[in-house]
Amino acid sequence: MSIKEALNYYFGFSSFKPYQKPVIQSVLEGNSTLAVFPTGAGKSLCFQLPALLKENLTIVVSPLIALMKDQVDFLKSNNIPAERLDSSLSVEQYTALIKDIKTNKIKILYVSPERFNNERFRYFFQQVKVSLFVIDEAHCISEWGHNFRPEYLKLPIYAEGLRVKTILALTATANPKVQNDICNSLKIDKQHTYISGFFRQNLKLNFSVFDDKGHQNDHLIDKLKKNPPGATIIYTTLQKTTEELTQILKKYNIAARPYHAGMSSEIRQQNQDWFLKTNNPIMISTIAFGMGIDKSDIRYIYHYNLPKSLENYAQEIGRAGRDQKNSYCEVLAYPHDINTLENFIYGDMPNVSNIHQFLEYVFSHNNNISLKLSETSRQFDIKINVLRTILTYLELNNLVKSIAPIYTEYKFEPNLSSKEILNSIPVENKHIVYLIFKNLIKGRKFFTIKMDELITEYQINRGEVIRVLNLLTDTQMINLFTKGIAHQYQLLTNVDDISLLTSKIFDLLNGRENADLKRIQSVMDLINSNSCQSIYLSNYFGEHLSNPCGQCHYCMSHLTLNLKRTSDTFTFSDKERNVLQNLLDELPTSLYDSRNISKILIGLNSPFITKFKYNKHPIFGKYSDIPFNLIESNIQKEINSDTN
Repeated sequence: MSIKEALNYYFGFSSFKPYQKPVIQSVLEGNSTLAVFPTGAGKSLCFQLPALLKENLTIVVSPLIALMKDQVDFLKSNNIPAERLDSSLSVEQYTALIKDIKTNKIKILYVSPERFNNERFRYFFQQVKVSLFVIDEAHCISEWGHNFRPEYLKLPIYAEGLRVKTILALTATANPKVQNDICNSLKIDKQHTYISGFFRQNLKLNFSVFDDKGHQNDHLIDKLKKNPPGATIIYTTLQKTTEELTQILKKYNIAARPYHAGMSSEIRQQNQDWFLKTNNPIMISTIAFGMGIDKSDIRYIYHYNLPKSLENYAQEIGRAGRDQKNSYCEVLAYPHDINTLENFIYGDMPNVSNIHQFLEYVFSHNNNISLKLSETSRQFDIKINVLRTILTYLELNNLVKSIAPIYTEYKFEPNLSSKEILNSIPVENKHIVYLIFKNLIKGRKFFTIKMDELITEYQINRGEVIRVLNLLTDTQMINLFTKGIAHQYQLLTNVDDISLLTSKIFDLLNGRENADLKRIQSVMDLINSNSCQSIYLSNYFGEHLSNPCGQCHYCMSHLTLNLKRTSDTFTFSDKERNVLQNLLDELPTSLYDSRNISKILIGLNSPFITKFKYNKHPIFGKYSDIPFNLIESNIQKEINSDTN
């Protein structure tokens, strides 16, 4: 069957969208390939069609459970054998899925990148033949990408472990630097990189700047009431803003529904289904909504809050007008949003002293170290995502090597008695089963395995124990449950100068912080552009338009906007200084520095701020409208004067 015949047979399409066919041909020829397509350009077909024409399983790494569910439902509706493996599956569903994979009944399997932390998962799939390894949202691999995720950086290693020869990397948002990072990480030859244009002729791009929140709300309400009806998404930054704006619109008889990660999965699903099935719906959402939404007639995209990067902006407006009909996108810029976005970035950065203490702890071990990230985060006052980044940098510098993460707890519910299990198990496994039963903590319903004692005392390979537990599970003799992840690292070298390493790590984190701040500045520069904004946006992604678009704010008005920060100067009053002095007097040593105090005043949490309950202090968040760097510089002055 040719690829065009397969396109019609499986999906009912008579032709390909631009660039789909060469990507599919490249993958079918066994070439690892990068496809950079804007939202709506048909990235999914680039692996779905090859998966059906290849002999063995295709694994698709995707970051969102909701996105996986939507794509699996679509494929099943076309009688394509696809499944997803995620935390929502019951024991029975998981067992049935593993059986179907073993018998080659599944062609496409969706998993999250975190799934590879599961040693049972990795062990099982090393026994499965995999034809194609697909990485969706591949920009997460790049440390310079707008959404860097350290767990993505390890995907090339996991692909090697699965002995996969062909990798397909997909993204809607990657500038030239990020494209190079992806290709280098996944060993993709540049000749197998395919980039579709970002410019969309049918999208009208408008921008407005408001100094008053009331005027911003009035403008949005006026647009929603006067524009011809059409499916609409209004993007916000904070969950509480989503709820508040929903209620504001309700007062004006504008029916809208909220969508954000703080809602229950059931309500989110109900609201998503409503959006897909209703005529002219309005959804107010954080960026959690929109990925993988199969609705081609979204007519309006509003950014009620500033997008945090041009990558986010391009991805979100790309959800409009996928039916090629004219659609309208507008950013309603409010200066205070700049502070909100920048404060999120500043809030992630740990102190130098905490980084130093963590590195001392790591390299005080002789050979290997096991880390429970949640406990380590609380111990050293470093957020979990930052811990992952630090450990990734240590790996990149060949100081440590990641060993397969392990579960910290194994427990099972027996379906047979111990004697019946021992009598039923193959003879070559009886000894291990006997030792497992000998090293148990027995509860009323569950038996907890003392895994560390079992391995140490009897010198048993951990993989053998897991293999036997999987066998007992597959034969339904037990129901196995796992809990807690411990990340393991092998120390590759001694570090003589922890202070020097600390300085390097801090500089790297500071570089990421500055890169994220520059992304916000790029959004401001787009809005304030004194020339065609479509050209500015396309240049950012490496595409060059020869002529002005004629449909952006500047081309239509020839007016330059002036979005700027709320203030460039700030000084504490005498009364505020007295209140601040009281805070300084009571702070524990571990929080006594300009960055931590600034986090308290701005309203940014950290493990130690929560531990010492300063997130409940009356002053917490009182200065959320002031830029972080201005608060910090003033705090440093107060600390210096207090010291003197």
